[in-house]
Amino acid sequence: EIVARRCRDAGVPLVKLGIVDDGTPNAFTFGHTPRNARIWLTRGLIERLDETELDAVVAHEVGHIKHWDFAVMTVAAVIPMMLYLLYVVTRSEKETRAVAIGAYVAYTISQFVVLGLSRAREYAADHWSCECTGNGDALASALVKIAYGMGQVSASHKEQAAALVASGKAGARAARELEARTRRAQSM
Repeated sequence: EIVARRCRDAGVPLVKLGIVDDGTPNAFTFGHTPRNARIWLTRGLIERLDETELDAVVAHEVGHIKHWDFAVMTVAAVIPMMLYLLYVVTRSEKETRAVAIGAYVAYTISQFVVLGLSRAREYAADHWSCECTGNGDALASALVKIAYGMGQVSASHKEQAAALVASGKAGARAARELEARTRRAQSM
């Protein structure tokens, strides 16, 4: 219901919603266009946030779709990649070293531009959430709970792994599997 309402408010097609069975509180949006966009929320996020906070986070994610952030960031990220490729291709020849140095300098600057653009897109999604819900405090509260929850989950995983290792050989194997699962979830 929240996702459908916020999609209507933003004037974007209803997105596909996914629930990730992970205790880490997180939400993210991906896709190529608003028509095939997806929002995934983790179980940890749904469990930790109250309804107004969840609404604010969903509105933030819909803001990414409304502003075409996934497409903007994909196009922006191509520029540093192309500059780095130019650097790699031209660095070994003496005649093209000046081009290589220029490409590397441009690559470094473009990486900072992409980071700045990424931050600006986050602020724009935050702004949309506050505008859409009329409750900036809910978004701020949700962000605090998310940051605190990530720390809690990380500490909990470390405690579990230590307890498993202490239980013997089978526990050490289970601890490695837990750490592998945790790394996969964090990479997501």
